[in-house]
Amino acid sequence: MNRVFPPLLQSIASELNKVLNKLEEILSPLAKSLLQELSPRENDLLVPPGLVLLSASLFNKKERAVLPALFIMLVNIGSLLHNIPARKKGKENQLLILTGDYICGHLFQLLCETDSFPLLERFARLISVMNEGNTILETARQSSRENIQAVMEGLRRKHGVFFGECCALGCLFAGGTEEEQEQLYHFGFEFGIAYGAKKYGMELFKIKTLPCFANNTALEMFAQELISSPVRQRAFT
Repeated sequence: MNRVFPPLLQSIASELNKVLNKLEEILSPLAKSLLQELSPRENDLLVPPGLVLLSASLFNKKERAVLPALFIMLVNIGSLLHNIPARKKGKENQLLILTGDYICGHLFQLLCETDSFPLLERFARLISVMNEGNTILETARQSSRENIQAVMEGLRRKHGVFFGECCALGCLFAGGTEEEQEQLYHFGFEFGIAYGAKKYGMELFKIKTLPCFANNTALEMFAQELISSPVRQRAFT
């Protein structure tokens, strides 16, 4: 199935289609039904795998990043499902949590099936930190006091660390050095905070450039566009 993607993702459209087609094979009918019902924003679904693929594109190896983009997609969907129950009640709440657990469990199974077991600890740590970020942000949301410091810490853990890992993983699978992985991680980390801050209506941050790469335009334009333009409301088609 070929989908229509935003202009800034056209350079990785083929790889994104592969990721989403594989995702279709993996998800249970219940998970697909929940996602369709919840209608998550297009950006919320496509940004993380897009970062993986665009980061790998810096090394002209985007085809190598389809698998880590799929890993990241599963982490992202599991997190989205786990983040919604705070606003739901009863059986619907439980169903979302169980489906999120199922997806995270499938991630770990897929890591083993694809001989990516060395990444198991890395993803377990990532999910743990993201869950901490979700908890901090939800606590701040329910508080009667405005706590900017807590919100910022939540954004760092939920969005900053996640987007940082997206960029670093794309670099890793494309054969980038440890130094290049670190540089891309910090780029993604900053972008993640800016992206999360925008969703909370906070002042935006300026994304740093990547002077170490000659063909970094697509990745930088992608990040800048997302923090300076309205978020799309419809899911991908």
